[in-house]
Amino acid sequence: MPYIIEEEKELVRKNGAQNAGDLNFLITEALHNYFMDHGHRYQQIHDISKLVRYVLQGYLHQYEGNNSMLRILHTGLTDIFFNRNRAMLDTEDCLAALQEAHAEFRRRVVAPYEDSCIARNGDVMREDLKELLRTRTITIKN
Repeated sequence: MPYIIEEEKELVRKNGAQNAGDLNFLITEALHNYFMDHGHRYQQIHDISKLVRYVLQGYLHQYEGNNSMLRILHTGLTDIFFNRNRAMLDTEDCLAALQEAHAEFRRRVVAPYEDSCIARNGDVMREDLKELLRTRTITIKN
């Protein structure tokens, strides 16, 4: 995630992305806003992951989803990519910024969310697997 100084954040929001870091910031903010504004539950995490996968597969312009929440997120990404991309970053830059923003969302939002769910509801991981992970490295056999 780009760590833009506070004074510049409002300028980026108002004027759009001038570089890849700004674009990442706008995408990151859109993901966080979507998560918080639409229920901050697993469904929003799923929606975000689904749309990111869809965009990375090259279907941004063709999206005709039935899920209204996905339409909201899709509209936000389309606006960022095509209207607020003042630097005229190419498709590869946009996709890279999306991937990085999604990775940071998973690290900063999803992982703590899942940890809190485990603490509240109990873990689904098998005890023997937890023990294996605590005591040694798993090796893959060919």
